[in-house]
Amino acid sequence: MLKKISFVILVLLLIGMLTSSVFAASNTLTILGVWTGAEAEAFNKMVAPFEADT
Repeated sequence: MLKKISFVILVLLLIGMLTSSVFAASNTLTILGVWTGAEAEAFNKMVAPFEADT
Protein backbone atom coordinates (compact mmCIF):
# COMPACT_ATOMS: atom_id res chain seq x y z
CA MET A 1 0.00 0.00 0.00
CA LEU A 2 2.80 2.43 0.88
CA LYS A 3 4.54 1.69 -2.43
CA LYS A 4 1.37 2.51 -4.35
CA ILE A 5 0.88 5.79 -2.51
CA SER A 6 4.54 6.69 -3.00
CA PHE A 7 4.28 5.92 -6.70
CA VAL A 8 1.16 8.05 -7.11
CA ILE A 9 2.81 10.95 -5.29
CA LEU A 10 5.90 10.60 -7.47
CA VAL A 11 3.84 10.62 -10.66
CA LEU A 12 1.89 13.68 -9.51
CA LEU A 13 5.11 15.51 -8.68
CA LEU A 14 6.58 14.68 -12.07
CA ILE A 15 3.45 15.88 -13.84
CA GLY A 16 3.56 19.08 -11.80
CA MET A 17 7.20 19.66 -12.72
CA LEU A 18 6.53 19.09 -16.41
CA THR A 19 3.53 21.41 -16.53
CA SER A 20 5.23 24.14 -14.50
CA SER A 21 8.14 24.21 -16.96
CA VAL A 22 5.70 25.39 -19.63
CA PHE A 23 4.87 28.44 -17.53
CA ALA A 24 8.52 29.02 -16.65
CA ALA A 25 9.34 29.55 -20.33
CA SER A 26 8.17 33.16 -20.11
CA ASN A 27 10.55 36.02 -20.88
CA THR A 28 9.83 37.89 -17.66
CA LEU A 29 11.74 37.60 -14.42
CA THR A 30 10.46 39.36 -11.34
CA ILE A 31 12.79 39.91 -8.40
CA LEU A 32 11.19 40.77 -5.08
CA GLY A 33 13.80 42.16 -2.75
CA VAL A 34 15.97 45.13 -1.98
CA TRP A 35 19.75 45.01 -2.03
CA THR A 36 22.13 47.76 -1.00
CA GLY A 37 25.87 48.24 -0.88
CA ALA A 38 28.14 45.39 -1.95
CA GLU A 39 25.18 43.01 -2.31
CA ALA A 40 23.51 45.36 -4.79
CA GLU A 41 26.71 45.75 -6.81
CA ALA A 42 27.23 41.97 -6.99
CA PHE A 43 23.59 41.41 -7.94
CA ASN A 44 23.68 44.07 -10.67
CA LYS A 45 26.86 42.53 -12.13
CA MET A 46 25.17 39.14 -12.20
CA VAL A 47 21.99 40.51 -13.82
CA ALA A 48 23.72 42.72 -16.42
CA PRO A 49 24.32 39.94 -19.01
CA PHE A 50 20.67 38.87 -18.83
CA GLU A 51 19.46 42.43 -19.26
CA ALA A 52 21.79 42.92 -22.23
CA ASP A 53 20.33 39.85 -23.96
CA THR A 54 16.73 41.01 -23.58
